[in-house]
Amino acid sequence: MPEFTGTFFLQVSLAGVFFGLCSFLLIEIMKKTEIISRGMKIWKPLKGLVGGVPLVVLALIFGTRYLGLGVETIETALGGGDVHGYDFIMKMIFTSTTLSFGGSGGIVTPIFFIGATSGSFFANLIGGNLEVFAAIGMVALLAGAANTPISASIMAAEMFGPKVAPYAALACIISFLMTGHRSVYPSQVLAVTKSTSITVQKGMTMEAIRSSTVKPREGSVTGTLIKGFNRAKRLARRKKKR
Repeated sequence: MPEFTGTFFLQVSLAGVFFGLCSFLLIEIMKKTEIISRGMKIWKPLKGLVGGVPLVVLALIFGTRYLGLGVETIETALGGGDVHGYDFIMKMIFTSTTLSFGGSGGIVTPIFFIGATSGSFFANLIGGNLEVFAAIGMVALLAGAANTPISASIMAAEMFGPKVAPYAALACIISFLMTGHRSVYPSQVLAVTKSTSITVQKGMTMEAIRSSTVKPREGSVTGTLIKGFNRAKRLARRKKKR
């Protein structure tokens, strides 16, 4: 476990942002494949065949490690072993296509796969500890994709110990905030908003939320930046008029 430094804290914070983006990407890919599937008004067994053919082709090209649970790949990533940089992207595609076109299976273990492999990818990018970032990625992806930052943080403490837990919790919270009001579970009900700057109707399922209003609160960093940007635009316009 790396010692606490300002650099490591920044790396974990950036990792949280990265895992939040990965969570966002997973959710959006699942939405798009579901829309494509619903648009095909054909016999359901035939629809499964339509979705299965590209998966067979991809498996022949990239390998069969994206089929099934992928526990071996998860263990390899958590152990600091080598995984492909595109593993987490391919697992998103395989999982989304399978579930959208009539395949049966859960989503939690694929999230662990995507999180662990994306964590390994991120660690390679910054030259960080592969095992640590794979572990953080595994729980942070769960926090972002399923809106479960508390459960994911507790899981980190139980699975990886108290040394990793504080950093994992930080990444979990950032990832959770990054995904906005989205979830891999469309029927999940929105109980709380993630920011006071966002106005969205609570008590609705994620799939029923169509719009939200963003109004940065007074004194916030975002609000100050927006005010400064608008002020700069007004000054630029005045100079042009002169």
